[in-house]
Amino acid sequence: MDYMEPYAKENNLLQLSLFHFGKRRPVPEKTISEWADGRGNYKLTCVCQYGVPGSFEQDVYAACMRIWVKNGMPATSIKLNYSDIARELNLTPIKAWVGKIKKSLRKLAQARYEFVQCFIKADDAGNKKVSTHFSLFDSASLFEHERGKSKRISESELIFPDIIKGNLEAKYYQLLDMVWYRALPEGLARRLYEYLAKRHYHNVDGKFTISEEALCRWLPIVDKNVTNRRKRLAKISNSLIDKGFLSSYVFDKKKKLCIFEYARNPTPKVHDIVTSSGKDNAKDCIVTAEEQAVFVDFLDWINNIPYFHKSKKRDIASLPISKVIDLYPKIRGSYEELVEKNEKPKAVWIHKEFMKHAKKKDVQIRKVAPADNSQLSLFQDEPESVELDYDFEQSKMDIDQDKIDADLSDLFKKMNVKKCSNALKKAVRKYYDSHGFEYVKWNILYANNYAKKNYSPYLQKALAENWGEEWAEQEKARIEIAEKREKEIVEKIELKQQEDDDLVKLKEDFLAKIGRLRKTTKRKLWLEAEEETPKNSIGRGMNVKIAYSKKLLSYVNSKNCNFPEKVVKELSFIKEIAFEE
Repeated sequence: MDYMEPYAKENNLLQLSLFHFGKRRPVPEKTISEWADGRGNYKLTCVCQYGVPGSFEQDVYAACMRIWVKNGMPATSIKLNYSDIARELNLTPIKAWVGKIKKSLRKLAQARYEFVQCFIKADDAGNKKVSTHFSLFDSASLFEHERGKSKRISESELIFPDIIKGNLEAKYYQLLDMVWYRALPEGLARRLYEYLAKRHYHNVDGKFTISEEALCRWLPIVDKNVTNRRKRLAKISNSLIDKGFLSSYVFDKKKKLCIFEYARNPTPKVHDIVTSSGKDNAKDCIVTAEEQAVFVDFLDWINNIPYFHKSKKRDIASLPISKVIDLYPKIRGSYEELVEKNEKPKAVWIHKEFMKHAKKKDVQIRKVAPADNSQLSLFQDEPESVELDYDFEQSKMDIDQDKIDADLSDLFKKMNVKKCSNALKKAVRKYYDSHGFEYVKWNILYANNYAKKNYSPYLQKALAENWGEEWAEQEKARIEIAEKREKEIVEKIELKQQEDDDLVKLKEDFLAKIGRLRKTTKRKLWLEAEEETPKNSIGRGMNVKIAYSKKLLSYVNSKNCNFPEKVVKELSFIKEIAFEE
Protein backbone atom coordinates (compact mmCIF):
# COMPACT_ATOMS: atom_id res chain seq x y z
CA MET A 1 0.00 0.00 0.00
CA ASP A 2 1.52 3.33 -1.12
CA TYR A 3 -0.17 5.38 1.61
CA MET A 4 0.57 5.04 5.31
CA GLU A 5 -0.23 7.19 8.33
CA PRO A 6 2.18 5.77 10.93
CA TYR A 7 1.49 5.87 14.63
CA ALA A 8 3.80 4.43 17.27
CA LYS A 9 2.96 2.11 20.13
CA GLU A 10 5.33 0.85 22.81
CA ASN A 11 5.70 -2.95 22.56
CA ASN A 12 4.48 -3.71 26.10
CA LEU A 13 1.33 -1.68 25.49
CA LEU A 14 0.76 -3.63 22.27
CA GLN A 15 1.15 -7.01 23.96
CA LEU A 16 -0.76 -6.52 27.23
CA SER A 17 -4.50 -5.96 27.69
CA LEU A 18 -4.82 -2.39 28.96
CA PHE A 19 -8.40 -1.60 27.93
CA HIS A 20 -11.80 -2.96 28.98
CA PHE A 21 -14.19 -4.18 26.26
CA GLY A 22 -16.90 -5.76 28.42
CA LYS A 23 -20.60 -4.89 28.20
CA ARG A 24 -20.95 -4.32 31.93
CA ARG A 25 -22.38 -0.93 32.87
CA PRO A 26 -21.30 1.08 34.70
CA VAL A 27 -17.69 0.43 33.73
CA PRO A 28 -15.79 -1.23 36.63
CA GLU A 29 -13.28 0.83 38.58
CA LYS A 30 -10.82 -2.08 38.81
CA THR A 31 -9.76 -5.02 36.62
CA ILE A 32 -7.28 -7.80 37.40
CA SER A 33 -5.63 -10.20 34.95
CA GLU A 34 -3.52 -13.08 36.30
CA TRP A 35 -1.72 -15.87 34.46
CA ALA A 36 1.26 -18.17 34.85
CA ASP A 37 3.72 -20.22 32.80
CA GLY A 38 6.82 -22.27 33.46
CA ARG A 39 8.88 -19.14 34.16
CA GLY A 40 6.68 -17.54 36.81
CA ASN A 41 3.41 -15.94 37.84
CA TYR A 42 2.22 -12.67 36.34
CA LYS A 43 -0.40 -10.09 37.21
CA LEU A 44 -1.75 -6.91 35.59
CA THR A 45 -4.06 -4.64 37.61
CA CYS A 46 -5.80 -1.44 36.52
CA VAL A 47 -7.53 0.95 38.94
CA CYS A 48 -9.32 4.19 37.95
CA GLN A 49 -11.90 6.19 39.87
CA TYR A 50 -13.52 7.22 36.57
CA GLY A 51 -13.79 3.61 35.37
CA VAL A 52 -11.23 1.43 33.57
CA PRO A 53 -10.30 2.84 30.11
CA GLY A 54 -12.39 1.31 27.33
CA SER A 55 -12.63 1.23 23.54
CA PHE A 56 -12.93 5.01 23.09
CA GLU A 57 -9.88 5.56 25.32
CA GLN A 58 -8.02 3.07 23.10
CA ASP A 59 -8.90 5.20 20.06
CA VAL A 60 -7.87 8.43 21.78
CA TYR A 61 -4.51 6.94 22.82
CA ALA A 62 -3.82 5.74 19.26
CA ALA A 63 -4.65 9.23 17.92
CA CYS A 64 -2.29 10.79 20.50
CA MET A 65 0.55 8.52 19.36
CA ARG A 66 -0.20 9.42 15.73
CA ILE A 67 0.12 13.10 16.65
CA TRP A 68 3.35 12.27 18.52
CA VAL A 69 4.81 10.84 15.30
CA LYS A 70 3.60 13.81 13.22
CA ASN A 71 5.18 16.24 15.72
CA GLY A 72 8.58 14.63 15.22
CA MET A 73 8.55 12.20 18.19
CA PRO A 74 9.50 14.70 20.94
CA ALA A 75 11.39 13.15 23.85
CA THR A 76 9.12 13.82 26.81
CA SER A 77 5.57 14.79 25.93
CA ILE A 78 2.82 15.39 23.36
CA LYS A 79 1.30 18.82 22.82
CA LEU A 80 -2.07 18.76 21.10
CA ASN A 81 -5.52 20.26 20.78
CA TYR A 82 -8.72 18.27 21.40
CA SER A 83 -9.72 18.95 17.79
CA ASP A 84 -6.44 17.31 16.60
CA ILE A 85 -7.59 14.02 18.14
CA ALA A 86 -11.07 14.35 16.62
CA ARG A 87 -9.56 14.92 13.17
CA GLU A 88 -7.26 11.89 13.47
CA LEU A 89 -10.29 9.70 14.30
CA ASN A 90 -12.56 11.37 11.69
CA LEU A 91 -15.06 12.40 14.39
CA THR A 92 -17.58 15.00 13.20
CA PRO A 93 -18.81 17.49 14.15
CA ILE A 94 -15.65 18.18 16.14
CA LYS A 95 -17.35 20.36 18.78
CA ALA A 96 -19.68 17.52 19.74
CA TRP A 97 -16.71 15.26 20.63
CA VAL A 98 -14.51 17.70 22.56
CA GLY A 99 -16.11 16.94 25.94
CA LYS A 100 -15.85 13.18 25.50
CA ILE A 101 -12.21 13.41 24.34
CA LYS A 102 -11.33 15.53 27.37
CA LYS A 103 -12.94 12.98 29.73
CA SER A 104 -11.02 10.17 28.01
CA LEU A 105 -7.69 11.97 28.42
CA ARG A 106 -8.47 12.51 32.09
CA LYS A 107 -9.26 8.80 32.44
CA LEU A 108 -6.01 7.79 30.67
CA ALA A 109 -4.01 10.04 33.02
CA GLN A 110 -5.83 8.78 36.15
CA ALA A 111 -5.89 5.02 35.38
CA ARG A 112 -3.13 3.36 37.41
CA TYR A 113 -1.59 0.15 36.03
CA GLU A 114 0.42 -2.28 38.15
CA PHE A 115 2.62 -4.82 36.33
CA VAL A 116 3.95 -7.81 38.27
CA GLN A 117 6.86 -9.41 36.37
CA CYS A 118 5.12 -8.77 33.02
CA PHE A 119 6.65 -5.47 31.83
CA ILE A 120 9.78 -5.54 29.66
CA LYS A 121 12.23 -2.68 30.16
CA ALA A 122 14.58 -1.98 27.25
CA ASP A 123 18.03 -0.42 27.73
CA ASP A 124 21.63 -0.76 26.54
CA ALA A 125 22.18 -3.79 28.77
CA GLY A 126 19.29 -5.66 27.12
CA ASN A 127 15.64 -6.35 27.79
CA LYS A 128 14.52 -7.56 31.20
CA LYS A 129 11.21 -8.22 32.97
CA VAL A 130 10.41 -5.87 35.83
CA SER A 131 7.56 -5.09 38.21
CA THR A 132 6.37 -1.51 37.90
CA HIS A 133 3.33 0.73 38.09
CA PHE A 134 2.40 3.90 36.19
CA SER A 135 -0.34 5.66 34.21
CA LEU A 136 -0.24 5.88 30.41
CA PHE A 137 0.39 9.61 30.88
CA ASP A 138 2.44 10.58 33.93
CA SER A 139 0.58 13.89 34.04
CA ALA A 140 -1.88 15.64 31.78
CA SER A 141 -2.16 19.43 31.69
CA LEU A 142 -5.58 19.53 30.04
CA PHE A 143 -6.81 22.79 28.54
CA GLU A 144 -9.52 24.53 30.56
CA HIS A 145 -11.25 27.35 28.71
CA GLU A 146 -10.75 30.81 30.14
CA ARG A 147 -12.60 33.90 28.95
CA GLY A 148 -10.60 35.73 26.34
CA LYS A 149 -8.34 32.76 25.56
CA SER A 150 -8.59 31.27 22.07
CA LYS A 151 -9.63 27.64 21.89
CA ARG A 152 -8.09 27.18 18.46
CA ILE A 153 -4.52 27.84 19.55
CA SER A 154 -4.90 26.25 22.99
CA GLU A 155 -2.88 23.12 23.75
CA SER A 156 -2.92 20.35 26.29
CA GLU A 157 0.35 18.67 27.28
CA LEU A 158 0.54 14.92 27.92
CA ILE A 159 3.76 13.76 29.61
CA PHE A 160 5.01 10.17 29.29
CA PRO A 161 5.95 8.18 32.42
CA ASP A 162 9.71 7.65 32.80
CA ILE A 163 9.68 3.93 31.99
CA ILE A 164 7.66 4.45 28.78
CA LYS A 165 9.89 7.39 27.88
CA GLY A 166 12.95 5.16 28.28
CA ASN A 167 11.52 2.43 26.05
CA LEU A 168 10.55 4.97 23.36
CA GLU A 169 14.07 6.43 23.43
CA ALA A 170 15.43 2.89 23.08
CA LYS A 171 13.15 2.52 20.02
CA TYR A 172 11.27 -0.32 21.75
CA TYR A 173 8.08 0.40 19.84
CA GLN A 174 6.38 -0.49 16.58
CA LEU A 175 4.95 1.72 13.84
CA LEU A 176 1.37 0.82 12.91
CA ASP A 177 -0.95 2.31 10.32
CA MET A 178 -3.73 4.73 11.29
CA VAL A 179 -5.45 4.13 7.93
CA TRP A 180 -5.98 0.48 8.88
CA TYR A 181 -6.98 1.41 12.41
CA ARG A 182 -9.72 3.81 11.27
CA ALA A 183 -11.00 1.38 8.65
CA LEU A 184 -11.94 -1.23 11.28
CA PRO A 185 -14.94 -1.18 13.67
CA GLU A 186 -14.39 0.28 17.13
CA GLY A 187 -13.35 -1.88 20.05
CA LEU A 188 -11.98 -5.42 19.84
CA ALA A 189 -11.51 -5.42 16.06
CA ARG A 190 -9.00 -2.56 16.34
CA ARG A 191 -7.33 -4.21 19.32
CA LEU A 192 -6.99 -7.47 17.35
CA TYR A 193 -5.44 -5.55 14.44
CA GLU A 194 -2.77 -4.05 16.72
CA TYR A 195 -1.98 -7.41 18.30
CA LEU A 196 -1.75 -9.27 14.97
CA ALA A 197 0.35 -6.45 13.49
CA LYS A 198 2.81 -6.86 16.36
CA ARG A 199 2.90 -10.65 15.97
CA HIS A 200 3.23 -10.57 12.19
CA TYR A 201 6.90 -11.54 12.31
CA HIS A 202 5.88 -14.82 14.04
CA ASN A 203 3.92 -16.02 11.02
CA VAL A 204 4.76 -19.32 9.29
CA ASP A 205 3.87 -19.34 5.60
CA GLY A 206 1.67 -16.32 6.18
CA LYS A 207 -0.22 -17.91 9.11
CA PHE A 208 -0.10 -17.03 12.81
CA THR A 209 -1.28 -19.59 15.38
CA ILE A 210 -2.14 -18.90 19.02
CA SER A 211 -4.09 -20.73 21.70
CA GLU A 212 -7.63 -19.57 22.43
CA GLU A 213 -6.78 -18.99 26.11
CA ALA A 214 -3.76 -16.78 25.35
CA LEU A 215 -5.58 -14.72 22.70
CA CYS A 216 -8.55 -14.06 25.00
CA ARG A 217 -6.11 -12.96 27.71
CA TRP A 218 -4.21 -10.50 25.47
CA LEU A 219 -7.24 -8.86 23.82
CA PRO A 220 -8.97 -9.32 26.39
CA ILE A 221 -12.23 -11.28 26.04
CA VAL A 222 -13.48 -12.02 29.56
CA ASP A 223 -16.69 -13.91 28.71
CA LYS A 224 -16.61 -17.25 30.58
CA ASN A 225 -19.15 -18.87 28.24
CA VAL A 226 -17.09 -20.87 25.72
CA THR A 227 -19.63 -20.64 22.89
CA ASN A 228 -20.12 -16.88 23.24
CA ARG A 229 -16.37 -16.35 23.46
CA ARG A 230 -15.70 -18.24 20.22
CA LYS A 231 -18.54 -16.49 18.41
CA ARG A 232 -17.06 -13.15 19.42
CA LEU A 233 -13.59 -14.15 18.20
CA ALA A 234 -15.07 -15.19 14.86
CA LYS A 235 -17.02 -11.93 14.55
CA ILE A 236 -14.06 -9.61 15.13
CA SER A 237 -11.82 -11.76 12.90
CA ASN A 238 -14.40 -11.50 10.09
CA SER A 239 -14.18 -7.70 10.40
CA LEU A 240 -10.47 -7.90 9.56
CA ILE A 241 -11.21 -10.30 6.70
CA ASP A 242 -13.92 -8.01 5.28
CA LYS A 243 -11.53 -5.04 5.30
CA GLY A 244 -8.74 -7.05 3.66
CA PHE A 245 -6.20 -7.34 6.48
CA LEU A 246 -6.70 -11.11 6.89
CA SER A 247 -7.48 -13.63 4.19
CA SER A 248 -8.95 -16.27 6.55
CA TYR A 249 -9.58 -17.30 10.16
CA VAL A 250 -9.96 -20.90 11.36
CA PHE A 251 -10.58 -22.26 14.86
CA ASP A 252 -9.23 -25.76 15.60
CA LYS A 253 -11.71 -27.18 18.12
CA LYS A 254 -9.63 -30.26 18.88
CA LYS A 255 -6.42 -28.35 19.75
CA LYS A 256 -8.23 -25.13 20.78
CA LEU A 257 -6.07 -23.02 18.47
CA CYS A 258 -6.88 -19.82 16.56
CA ILE A 259 -5.25 -19.72 13.11
CA PHE A 260 -5.03 -16.38 11.29
CA GLU A 261 -3.82 -16.08 7.71
CA TYR A 262 -2.50 -12.65 6.71
CA ALA A 263 -3.56 -11.17 3.39
CA ARG A 264 -0.83 -10.58 0.84
CA ASN A 265 -0.15 -6.89 0.20
CA PRO A 266 -3.26 -5.79 2.13
CA THR A 267 -5.08 -2.55 1.29
CA PRO A 268 -7.92 -1.27 3.52
CA LYS A 269 -11.28 -1.34 1.76
CA VAL A 270 -12.30 2.26 2.53
CA HIS A 271 -12.93 5.28 0.29
CA ASP A 272 -10.75 7.88 1.98
CA ILE A 273 -7.40 6.07 2.00
CA VAL A 274 -5.73 8.38 -0.51
CA THR A 275 -6.45 11.82 -1.89
CA SER A 276 -8.45 12.13 -5.07
CA SER A 277 -5.29 12.85 -7.07
CA GLY A 278 -3.66 9.63 -5.91
CA LYS A 279 -6.55 7.16 -5.98
CA ASP A 280 -5.87 5.88 -9.48
CA ASN A 281 -2.13 5.59 -8.89
CA ALA A 282 -2.16 3.99 -5.42
CA LYS A 283 -0.12 0.77 -5.53
CA ASP A 284 0.53 -2.11 -3.22
CA CYS A 285 3.97 -1.81 -1.67
CA ILE A 286 6.02 -3.01 1.26
CA VAL A 287 7.97 -0.91 3.79
CA THR A 288 10.98 -2.57 5.39
CA ALA A 289 12.01 -2.26 9.02
CA GLU A 290 15.20 -0.51 7.85
CA GLU A 291 13.13 2.10 6.01
CA GLN A 292 11.00 2.62 9.10
CA ALA A 293 14.25 3.46 10.91
CA VAL A 294 15.12 5.95 8.14
CA PHE A 295 11.66 7.51 8.53
CA VAL A 296 12.18 7.90 12.28
CA ASP A 297 15.60 9.47 11.61
CA PHE A 298 13.92 11.91 9.21
CA LEU A 299 11.40 12.92 11.92
CA ASP A 300 14.26 13.50 14.39
CA TRP A 301 16.03 15.69 11.83
CA ILE A 302 13.13 18.03 10.98
CA ASN A 303 12.33 18.29 14.70
CA ASN A 304 15.80 19.86 15.21
CA ILE A 305 15.45 22.39 12.37
CA PRO A 306 14.97 25.86 13.96
CA TYR A 307 11.79 27.83 13.20
CA PHE A 308 10.15 24.83 11.53
CA HIS A 309 6.42 25.30 12.13
CA LYS A 310 4.62 22.20 13.39
CA SER A 311 1.96 22.42 10.65
CA LYS A 312 4.74 22.10 8.03
CA LYS A 313 6.14 19.06 9.86
CA ARG A 314 2.71 17.47 9.82
CA ASP A 315 2.34 18.09 6.08
CA ILE A 316 5.59 16.27 5.36
CA ALA A 317 4.96 13.44 7.86
CA SER A 318 1.54 12.87 6.26
CA LEU A 319 3.09 12.14 2.83
CA PRO A 320 3.39 8.49 1.75
CA ILE A 321 6.24 7.07 3.80
CA SER A 322 8.01 5.59 0.75
CA LYS A 323 8.23 9.00 -0.97
CA VAL A 324 9.55 10.70 2.16
CA ILE A 325 12.26 8.04 2.43
CA ASP A 326 13.19 8.60 -1.24
CA LEU A 327 13.54 12.36 -0.93
CA TYR A 328 14.99 12.67 2.60
CA PRO A 329 18.71 11.79 1.98
CA LYS A 330 19.05 14.11 -1.03
CA ILE A 331 17.29 17.08 0.57
CA ARG A 332 19.13 16.71 3.87
CA GLY A 333 22.52 16.41 2.15
CA SER A 334 21.93 19.54 0.09
CA TYR A 335 20.61 21.43 3.14
CA GLU A 336 23.78 20.61 5.12
CA GLU A 337 26.00 21.66 2.19
CA LEU A 338 24.29 25.05 2.08
CA VAL A 339 24.72 25.43 5.84
CA GLU A 340 28.46 24.80 5.53
CA LYS A 341 28.63 27.53 2.87
CA ASN A 342 26.81 29.99 5.19
CA GLU A 343 23.87 29.98 2.76
CA LYS A 344 21.42 28.33 5.15
CA PRO A 345 17.90 28.27 3.62
CA LYS A 346 14.75 28.91 5.65
CA ALA A 347 12.76 26.03 7.10
CA VAL A 348 9.92 26.70 4.65
CA TRP A 349 12.32 25.80 1.82
CA ILE A 350 12.54 22.19 3.15
CA HIS A 351 8.75 21.96 3.24
CA LYS A 352 8.49 23.34 -0.30
CA GLU A 353 11.01 20.83 -1.67
CA PHE A 354 9.30 17.84 -0.07
CA MET A 355 5.81 18.86 -1.16
CA LYS A 356 6.90 19.77 -4.70
CA HIS A 357 8.92 16.65 -5.48
CA ALA A 358 6.57 14.25 -3.65
CA LYS A 359 3.89 15.10 -6.22
CA LYS A 360 6.12 14.15 -9.17
CA LYS A 361 4.77 11.13 -11.05
CA ASP A 362 8.23 9.82 -11.93
CA VAL A 363 8.85 8.59 -8.35
CA GLN A 364 8.34 4.86 -8.87
CA ILE A 365 7.85 2.20 -6.20
CA ARG A 366 8.44 -1.46 -6.91
CA LYS A 367 7.45 -4.46 -4.80
CA VAL A 368 10.33 -6.52 -3.40
CA ALA A 369 10.03 -9.98 -1.91
CA PRO A 370 11.54 -9.98 1.60
CA ALA A 371 14.48 -12.27 2.23
CA ASP A 372 13.89 -12.77 5.95
CA ASN A 373 10.36 -12.45 7.31
CA SER A 374 11.57 -12.40 10.92
CA GLN A 375 13.12 -8.97 10.42
CA LEU A 376 10.11 -7.35 8.76
CA SER A 377 7.11 -5.53 10.16
CA LEU A 378 3.61 -5.33 8.70
CA PHE A 379 4.12 -2.80 5.91
CA GLN A 380 7.37 -3.09 4.04
CA ASP A 381 8.65 -1.86 0.70
CA GLU A 382 11.96 -1.20 -0.97
CA PRO A 383 11.75 1.69 -3.41
CA GLU A 384 13.93 2.06 -6.47
CA SER A 385 16.58 4.72 -6.36
CA VAL A 386 15.32 8.07 -7.61
CA GLU A 387 17.56 10.67 -9.19
CA LEU A 388 16.22 14.21 -8.90
CA ASP A 389 17.86 17.32 -10.27
CA TYR A 390 17.59 20.24 -7.83
CA ASP A 391 18.30 23.88 -8.47
CA PHE A 392 18.24 25.00 -4.84
CA GLU A 393 18.97 28.68 -5.43
CA GLN A 394 16.18 28.83 -8.02
CA SER A 395 13.84 27.00 -5.62
CA LYS A 396 14.48 29.61 -2.93
CA MET A 397 13.73 32.43 -5.42
CA ASP A 398 10.62 30.61 -6.60
CA ILE A 399 9.25 30.52 -3.03
CA ASP A 400 9.61 34.31 -2.61
CA GLN A 401 8.20 35.03 -6.06
CA ASP A 402 5.25 32.70 -5.50
CA LYS A 403 4.35 34.59 -2.31
CA ILE A 404 4.63 37.98 -4.04
CA ASP A 405 2.47 36.84 -6.95
CA ALA A 406 -0.14 35.41 -4.60
CA ASP A 407 -0.25 38.63 -2.52
CA LEU A 408 -0.57 40.87 -5.58
CA SER A 409 -3.27 38.66 -7.07
CA ASP A 410 -5.20 38.90 -3.81
CA LEU A 411 -4.87 42.69 -3.75
CA PHE A 412 -6.03 43.09 -7.36
CA LYS A 413 -9.12 40.96 -6.60
CA LYS A 414 -10.04 43.24 -3.69
CA MET A 415 -10.17 46.34 -5.91
CA ASN A 416 -13.61 47.65 -6.79
CA VAL A 417 -12.88 47.93 -10.52
CA LYS A 418 -13.89 45.83 -13.52
CA LYS A 419 -10.44 46.08 -15.11
CA CYS A 420 -7.25 47.15 -13.38
CA SER A 421 -5.10 49.55 -15.42
CA ASN A 422 -1.34 49.16 -15.73
CA ALA A 423 -0.78 52.48 -13.93
CA LEU A 424 -2.83 51.27 -10.95
CA LYS A 425 -1.01 47.91 -10.93
CA LYS A 426 2.35 49.72 -10.85
CA ALA A 427 1.21 51.94 -7.97
CA VAL A 428 0.03 48.91 -5.98
CA ARG A 429 3.30 47.05 -6.63
CA LYS A 430 5.30 50.15 -5.63
CA TYR A 431 3.61 50.53 -2.25
CA TYR A 432 3.57 46.74 -1.72
CA ASP A 433 7.38 46.68 -2.07
CA SER A 434 7.90 49.71 0.17
CA HIS A 435 5.15 49.34 2.83
CA GLY A 436 3.96 45.74 2.70
CA PHE A 437 0.76 43.78 2.11
CA GLU A 438 -1.32 45.04 5.06
CA TYR A 439 -0.68 48.74 4.22
CA VAL A 440 -1.95 48.30 0.64
CA LYS A 441 -4.88 46.05 1.65
CA TRP A 442 -6.43 48.52 4.09
CA ASN A 443 -6.08 51.46 1.71
CA ILE A 444 -7.80 49.42 -1.03
CA LEU A 445 -10.66 48.56 1.34
CA TYR A 446 -10.90 52.23 2.35
CA ALA A 447 -11.14 53.28 -1.31
CA ASN A 448 -13.77 50.61 -1.95
CA ASN A 449 -15.95 52.17 0.75
CA TYR A 450 -15.47 55.90 0.06
CA ALA A 451 -14.51 56.36 -3.63
CA LYS A 452 -17.74 57.40 -5.37
CA LYS A 453 -16.04 58.06 -8.75
CA ASN A 454 -12.57 58.18 -10.30
CA TYR A 455 -11.56 55.07 -8.35
CA SER A 456 -8.01 54.80 -9.73
CA PRO A 457 -6.74 58.31 -8.80
CA TYR A 458 -8.62 58.11 -5.47
CA LEU A 459 -6.83 54.85 -4.55
CA GLN A 460 -3.43 56.20 -5.64
CA LYS A 461 -3.98 59.30 -3.45
CA ALA A 462 -5.05 57.04 -0.55
CA LEU A 463 -1.90 54.94 -0.95
CA ALA A 464 0.31 58.04 -1.04
CA GLU A 465 -1.21 59.60 2.12
CA ASN A 466 -2.26 56.42 3.95
CA TRP A 467 -5.93 57.38 4.29
CA GLY A 468 -6.85 53.86 5.35
CA GLU A 469 -4.79 53.86 8.56
CA GLU A 470 -7.40 55.30 10.94
CA TRP A 471 -10.24 53.48 9.23
CA ALA A 472 -8.30 50.19 9.52
CA GLU A 473 -8.09 50.62 13.30
CA GLN A 474 -11.85 51.18 13.48
CA GLU A 475 -12.56 48.15 11.30
CA LYS A 476 -10.21 45.95 13.32
CA ALA A 477 -11.94 47.05 16.54
CA ARG A 478 -15.35 46.32 15.00
CA ILE A 479 -14.21 42.86 13.83
CA GLU A 480 -12.70 42.14 17.22
CA ILE A 481 -15.99 43.03 18.96
CA ALA A 482 -17.94 40.84 16.53
CA GLU A 483 -15.56 37.93 17.09
CA LYS A 484 -15.79 38.43 20.85
CA ARG A 485 -19.58 38.28 20.69
CA GLU A 486 -19.42 35.17 18.55
CA LYS A 487 -17.05 33.55 21.05
CA GLU A 488 -19.38 34.38 23.92
CA ILE A 489 -22.31 32.79 22.08
CA VAL A 490 -20.24 29.68 21.35
CA GLU A 491 -19.15 29.52 24.99
CA LYS A 492 -22.75 29.72 26.18
CA ILE A 493 -23.75 26.94 23.79
CA GLU A 494 -20.84 24.78 24.91
CA LEU A 495 -21.60 25.51 28.58
CA LYS A 496 -25.23 24.49 28.06
CA GLN A 497 -24.07 21.34 26.25
CA GLN A 498 -21.70 20.55 29.10
CA GLU A 499 -24.46 21.03 31.65
CA ASP A 500 -26.72 18.70 29.64
CA ASP A 501 -23.96 16.09 29.46
CA ASP A 502 -23.35 16.38 33.20
CA LEU A 503 -27.09 15.98 33.88
CA VAL A 504 -27.22 12.83 31.72
CA LYS A 505 -24.26 11.41 33.68
CA LEU A 506 -25.94 12.27 36.99
CA LYS A 507 -29.13 10.53 35.84
CA GLU A 508 -27.17 7.43 34.86
CA ASP A 509 -25.46 7.37 38.25
CA PHE A 510 -28.79 7.96 40.04
CA LEU A 511 -30.41 5.09 38.11
CA ALA A 512 -27.50 2.85 39.04
CA LYS A 513 -27.91 3.78 42.72
CA ILE A 514 -31.67 3.19 42.90
CA GLY A 515 -31.24 0.01 40.89
CA ARG A 516 -29.33 -1.43 43.86
CA LEU A 517 -32.10 -0.57 46.36
CA ARG A 518 -34.26 -3.36 47.70
CA LYS A 519 -37.80 -3.61 46.44
CA THR A 520 -39.15 -3.37 49.99
CA THR A 521 -37.40 -0.02 50.42
CA LYS A 522 -38.87 1.30 47.18
CA ARG A 523 -42.36 0.07 48.15
CA LYS A 524 -42.08 1.80 51.55
CA LEU A 525 -41.11 5.10 49.93
CA TRP A 526 -43.94 4.75 47.41
CA LEU A 527 -46.55 4.17 50.16
CA GLU A 528 -45.27 7.23 52.06
CA ALA A 529 -45.62 9.32 48.88
CA GLU A 530 -49.21 8.07 48.41
CA GLU A 531 -50.11 8.95 52.00
CA GLU A 532 -48.73 12.49 51.67
CA THR A 533 -50.59 13.18 48.42
CA PRO A 534 -54.23 14.31 48.92
CA LYS A 535 -56.79 11.86 47.63
CA ASN A 536 -59.20 12.85 44.84
CA SER A 537 -56.84 15.69 43.83
CA ILE A 538 -56.41 16.59 40.16
CA GLY A 539 -53.45 14.73 38.63
CA ARG A 540 -52.91 12.69 41.77
CA GLY A 541 -51.10 9.88 39.94
CA MET A 542 -48.42 12.24 38.62
CA ASN A 543 -48.19 14.03 41.98
CA VAL A 544 -47.53 10.69 43.71
CA LYS A 545 -44.70 9.96 41.24
CA ILE A 546 -43.18 13.41 41.87
CA ALA A 547 -43.34 12.94 45.64
CA TYR A 548 -41.84 9.43 45.25
CA SER A 549 -38.93 10.77 43.15
CA LYS A 550 -38.12 13.37 45.82
CA LYS A 551 -38.18 10.71 48.55
CA LEU A 552 -35.87 8.53 46.44
CA LEU A 553 -33.48 11.46 46.04
CA SER A 554 -33.52 12.20 49.76
CA TYR A 555 -32.98 8.53 50.63
CA VAL A 556 -30.06 8.08 48.22
CA ASN A 557 -28.41 11.31 49.41
CA SER A 558 -28.62 10.06 52.98
CA LYS A 559 -26.28 7.23 51.92
CA ASN A 560 -23.23 9.48 51.41
CA CYS A 561 -24.36 10.75 48.00
CA ASN A 562 -24.89 14.33 46.86
CA PHE A 563 -27.29 14.38 43.88
CA PRO A 564 -28.81 17.83 43.14
CA GLU A 565 -32.58 18.36 42.91
CA LYS A 566 -32.41 19.00 39.15
CA VAL A 567 -31.87 15.24 38.65
CA VAL A 568 -35.58 14.61 39.35
CA LYS A 569 -37.06 17.72 37.71
CA GLU A 570 -37.98 16.28 34.30
CA LEU A 571 -41.36 14.53 34.12
CA SER A 572 -40.11 11.93 31.63
CA PHE A 573 -37.36 10.87 34.06
CA ILE A 574 -39.84 10.87 36.99
CA LYS A 575 -42.06 8.47 35.04
CA GLU A 576 -39.02 6.28 34.24
CA ILE A 577 -38.10 5.80 37.92
CA ALA A 578 -41.65 5.40 39.22
CA PHE A 579 -42.23 2.32 41.42
CA GLU A 580 -43.79 -0.70 39.74
CA GLU A 581 -44.93 -3.89 41.42
